[in-house]
Amino acid sequence: MRPITYAVIGVSVLAAIMITVFAVQQSQPAQKPMELPTARPTFELGMYGKTLSLADAEQIVGYKIKLPTYLPAGNTLRMIKVDEKSKWSFVIYSQTSVDDSTKERELIQNNGFVIINAPAPEVTDVDAEIQRFVEFGGKEIAIHDTKGVGLTDIPLMLGYSEIHWWDDKLHRIVGANFDFAELVKVIESI
Repeated sequence: MRPITYAVIGVSVLAAIMITVFAVQQSQPAQKPMELPTARPTFELGMYGKTLSLADAEQIVGYKIKLPTYLPAGNTLRMIKVDEKSKWSFVIYSQTSVDDSTKERELIQNNGFVIINAPAPEVTDVDAEIQRFVEFGGKEIAIHDTKGVGLTDIPLMLGYSEIHWWDDKLHRIVGANFDFAELVKVIESI
């Protein structure tokens, strides 16, 4: 059985890990300050899992994969990937064709974006989750009737922003390297 490496897949996941580490460090006695990485590994989209149709992906993960109706100029749904073991789904949009060998960094730098859906049944206190992200520099936002948190200029990639929100027992994340207002429009259309 291969070790689970999905905690480090993608900028979004790495940022979530950094936030958790930060929260743990803040709750412990003073130690050496956390150093943010200045460079990050480059992943290929193939590492996200198996490419499937929307219907097949939803059947495997057991939840509805919500797609936005608003897309930034030139972006098109290019692929839906699923990790069958973790039940994470990755919805990938781009202005150009992508395949499993496309580097995630290229996708983001070319104004493509990824929507991640990760089961989070253990999250029963969304306000506490939001507070952890706010302590890391996020800003609480409201998306329709759902609370979320936005992070801008994440140090892993200049100009990269994310929005995290929790609904249907899922932690949903959208990350992109374009204007934060555009990112909000994408989320509001889901």
